[in-house]
Amino acid sequence: MRIIYAIFFISLWILGSCASNLKNPLPSQLADSNVRTPSHRKLIHESELLWSKRNRLESIKSFIDAQEDLLRSQSRKESDFVLMARAQYLLAEYFLTEPKERSAHFAATANWAEMALLQNAGYSKALHHSSPEASLQALSRRNMPALYWHALGLFKWAELEGVSTSLKYQNRIHSMMELIAKLRPDYLHGAANRFLGSFYGTRPGFNEKDLKLSREHFQKALRAGPDFFENHVSYAEIYGKKVDNESLVKHHLGWVARTEAKRLPDLYPEQLLEQIRARNLLKGDQK
Repeated sequence: MRIIYAIFFISLWILGSCASNLKNPLPSQLADSNVRTPSHRKLIHESELLWSKRNRLESIKSFIDAQEDLLRSQSRKESDFVLMARAQYLLAEYFLTEPKERSAHFAATANWAEMALLQNAGYSKALHHSSPEASLQALSRRNMPALYWHALGLFKWAELEGVSTSLKYQNRIHSMMELIAKLRPDYLHGAANRFLGSFYGTRPGFNEKDLKLSREHFQKALRAGPDFFENHVSYAEIYGKKVDNESLVKHHLGWVARTEAKRLPDLYPEQLLEQIRARNLLKGDQK
C-alpha cells in the first residue's frame, strides 16, 4: 500500500513540475495621456455599437481592437477591463476552433480581468505579500465580475494546457468561484453556481456526492436566472448527459431552442449564441 501511495504522490509531483504558468504579456497598465477626452468619447460610442453586435465574429474582433485603444485612455474604468475580458472569452468560446488560438484568448480573458482586479489597491498590495488565495480577502462584492472572468479564463486556459496545468490551478479557481457564489450569487444570472455545477458534473467517474453538488449548483443558477439560456444548456449538456436523463436534456435544450431570445435584451447576443448551441446539441441527439 505504501508503494502505491508513493507512486501516486510522485506522479502528482511530476505533473506539477510539468504544469504551465499563466504569463501576462498584456500592454502596460499605465494610461497614455495622448488619448484625450474627445477621442475617448468616440471610442466609447464605437465600442458600444460593436458590443451590441457581439454575436458576430467581425463585430467581436473589431470591438477588441477598439477596446484596446479605450484602455489606453486616462478615463478608463475597472468595468472597461472586465468588458475586454468578456469579449476575449466570447471570441474563444463561440468562434474559434484551433486549440492554440483559443488558449491564447482564454489567457487574455484571465489577464484582462486580472488587470481589473489590480485596480483594487488592497488586492494589488496583498497579491505582492501573500498567496493569490489569501489575496481574495481584499476583494469586495464590487470586484466579483472581474474575479469571475479571471477565474473562468484561467480555467479554460488551464484545460487546454493539459491535465497537469488543470490540477495546478484547480483549487485556486474553485476558491474564487465559491467566493463569487457567496458574495454575488446573482452575477450574470447565477454565473458562479453555473460554473460549480459544471465543475462537479465533469469530475471523473460517477461519484454520487459530486453529482448531488452538480445538481444543487445548477438549480441555484436556474433560480437566479430562469430565462438565461446558458443555465439550461449547461445543465442539460453536463448534468443531464452525465446521469443519462434524456427527458431532462430534451426539456431544457428544447426550451432554449424555441424560446424568444429577447427575453433578456441586455444579453441578447449571448442568448442567440447559446440558442445555436442548444439547437446543434438537439440535432446531434437526433442523429
